[in-house]
Formats: sequence, structure tokens, C-alpha cells
Amino acid sequence: MRGFRLTATDVSWAAGEGTDIRAPIATLLLVLTGRYTVLQGLTGPGAADLVARSPAGPGPLIGLRRRAARSSSTTR
Repeated sequence: MRGFRLTATDVSWAAGEGTDIRAPIATLLLVLTGRYTVLQGLTGPGAADLVARSPAGPGPLIGLRRRAARSSSTTR
């Protein structure tokens, strides 16, 4: 997800560059796969921005669905 650094709070894992979002690794993986019901479990300076961009918020999550759609169409 462009513009965010995802940091797990329960294991040693982080990815991306940008505003930090923190959560347990399971929560981060659910968000990355489009399960937005766990957004309330996010913390950090970027959490509110990500929630605002989610389908439940005012705007789309940047690039997440487009990339997933392209990947699945090329593997069929």
C-alpha cells in the first residue's frame, strides 16, 4: 500500500515506506487482503488516513484492488 509503513506489534516484521501503521501481524494481513472489518485494530499516525481511504471511508484504498484484479486475471 503506497504511502504507508506497516509494522507488526507482535512479531519482528515491517514493510513499506511512509506513515506508520501498527497492529498485530494477523490484523495487517487481513487488511492487506481486503478484510476491512479489522480497521479498528490499527494504531499509529497513518491509521486514521488508511481508514479514511478504505471502502468504508470516504475514498478507495490506493491500488490494493487494482493490483489484486490484475494478478488474478494474468494467472487464469
